Amino acid sequence: MAELYKRPDSPYWWCDYRQNGIRKRIRTGMRIGNSRGKRPAAGSDAEKWLIKFENDLAFKQLGISTVHDIALTDLIPKYVAHYLQQFEAGAVKEDTYVRVKDRSKLWLKRCLAHGITGVKALTPQLTLEYRNNRRKNDDPNGEPVTQHTWNRECTALGQLWKFAKDKLEIDCKNYWADAHYNKPKTVYKHRCLDNDEVELLLFGGGKFANTAWYNEWKYMTYVMYYTGARIHAAAELQISSAIFDEKLVWLANKNSDDHNAYMPKPLYDFLKKYKPESEPTSGMYLKAPPKGATRTNYWTRWWPICSKKIGVKCTAHDMRNTYITRMTQNLDQRVSMNIVGHSSAKIHELYNHNMAWKYADEIERVLNVTTVQDKASNVSVLKSAS
Repeated sequence: MAELYKRPDSPYWWCDYRQNGIRKRIRTGMRIGNSRGKRPAAGSDAEKWLIKFENDLAFKQLGISTVHDIALTDLIPKYVAHYLQQFEAGAVKEDTYVRVKDRSKLWLKRCLAHGITGVKALTPQLTLEYRNNRRKNDDPNGEPVTQHTWNRECTALGQLWKFAKDKLEIDCKNYWADAHYNKPKTVYKHRCLDNDEVELLLFGGGKFANTAWYNEWKYMTYVMYYTGARIHAAAELQISSAIFDEKLVWLANKNSDDHNAYMPKPLYDFLKKYKPESEPTSGMYLKAPPKGATRTNYWTRWWPICSKKIGVKCTAHDMRNTYITRMTQNLDQRVSMNIVGHSSAKIHELYNHNMAWKYADEIERVLNVTTVQDKASNVSVLKSAS
């Protein structure tokens, strides 16, 4: 048995019912209006909604679906209303609701243009036609899109079909997942910078000295190279973390142990002369980035862009990789682990992939083609002699 009731914080009728022994409450979408009673008036839209809901609930308990299909023109408003309900309940942000509301209109136009009129009208062929047209110039309802943008739209359409299946209990096939572009991810292997690249990063780029980004970029470069700091630790470094009397820099890390890093003389001299552009009250070396971004996110993006202008194509983590690689090549493992702040030997060993250079001469000798040919010739001579 279900019944409707009012909530003081909502302009809609709410429904209280039990399903499979579990008590549930949902918003009906029917406005209370001028009704002053505790229950909706006889013959009202709210009462008609309740009668239909109880009938559908009875069929559900018998395992019988009362909805066989739904037109997209009817599904989209229900989907948007669902997100409105989620927004009002605080489950989603307002911009999420607005985005779904605005983009669902475009989804409807594009689906109808490709003959997808209802959830059961979707076929694998239609999803591919929809995708191919979105990737070309012949889509009358939108501009051609990148694979990344298409995958996001494809995911959103899949959520729409999932809503129809899970919330409206329509037995439909969701083919949108099969229409994704499964582009293999490009795995960037961090590398150890050579001396020329390091020299260019530390001492080059003078022609950019008067640009807005150069001063803070140079700060990031010095801190990361001379301490092996992760970009988060360098970007969020507080002025008080530089302990000049002891030549130490306190590095705070997100996912590993905080530790003191030694401050080599070039970094010591640089930080002594460096004039932070941040607000004096912030206590930070770097000023707050625009548009509410974090310093870490901002410089993760912009440091490699600026470095490329200098003439070196690398990432910020390549600086840490260079620092750790040089430590592991020249120091005992226990010592190098303490210096870089690694608590796990397994993680530390990941930076040993550049150690093969130590055996370069031996590798060259063993694999030398001339040596192999000489041995082959000797074998031939021995065979002929025998």
